[in-house]
Amino acid sequence: MAKAIKNDVSLFAAHTNADVVRGGVSDTLAKKFGIEKTTALDGNPEGHGRVGKITPQKLSKFLETIKKALPETARGISFIGNPEMQVQTVAVVAGSGMGFVNEVEADVFITSDIKHHPALDFKEQSNGEKALVEISHYAAESIWLEGVSKQLLASGLEVVISRTNTDPWDGVFR
Repeated sequence: MAKAIKNDVSLFAAHTNADVVRGGVSDTLAKKFGIEKTTALDGNPEGHGRVGKITPQKLSKFLETIKKALPETARGISFIGNPEMQVQTVAVVAGSGMGFVNEVEADVFITSDIKHHPALDFKEQSNGEKALVEISHYAAESIWLEGVSKQLLASGLEVVISRTNTDPWDGVFR
């Protein structure tokens, strides 16, 4: 930070403030995944996560949509649920969103950084009627950068987006 100040460089770091606003990370994920008519999880236009509808389809097909929308990471996408189940209502929380799992009314809940016991609890409590999808925290946040950079460029700022993949995992050994 001191080096940036000494060289008259402004730094902008967004985290939760970028997750909850219209046009933010959760909104961007929802659009990339084809989720329409979205609201925040609490029903307001802005707030944590987004929930909305997709064209009814099998979970396996929707997982393909998610895969195509995100940059590739070492661990890929994990899920709980029957790949043959029909899904239509989808909720997404950018970043680590398992704290919202009990508030979500959707066929599919997409978030990152899911721990072992919350995943097991979800699996047990869903009775195979709902799906949980874990995506990379890095991948979820990275797709927002193009849109925000256009906004900043339009205001006359110079923008540099790091292309560094910050996903911590190097690979999966099978």
